[in-house]
Amino acid sequence: MTVALPSASLSLDIAEYLDIAQPRHVRRHVDITVADRAWRPQVEDRQSDWVASVAAPALKILCAKRGDAACKAFCALGAGAGLDALAGIELLGADVVGMTDLFPDVVDAAADNVRRNLAAGHSVALHAGAGDLLQPLRASGIRFDLIYENLPNLHWSTPPRSK
Repeated sequence: MTVALPSASLSLDIAEYLDIAQPRHVRRHVDITVADRAWRPQVEDRQSDWVASVAAPALKILCAKRGDAACKAFCALGAGAGLDALAGIELLGADVVGMTDLFPDVVDAAADNVRRNLAAGHSVALHAGAGDLLQPLRASGIRFDLIYENLPNLHWSTPPRSK
């Protein structure tokens, strides 16, 4: 499933990764650049990968219960490598996508991954910014149908203080 590319890159079959027959909105074979501060997706072991094992099945259930038009505006907090957003585009048919992360380099890489890996002829309105939670997108006035967060992978240089 995975082909080794230069250090901070990976390639994967999105249909296998998301456990779908054929992608409609995202290229079948995606190339992902992983920013230094982003969590590297565990594509070699889908059961260890949050998007493949938890998020994608949950998005499929949401779509099955609410229909294809249930989530046209999807936001991923904690952009990571952008696979969360690509899953929202593919599995929910989202055509408005927001992404935020604390670090500009992570957001830039994730946004580029989304743009480069859309299927030919498919486009989304992509809004991305660095900062705290939804703050970077506040000025846009966008309303999202689903705000998804994947924040368990934050790396702390020192543990947060307990009260």
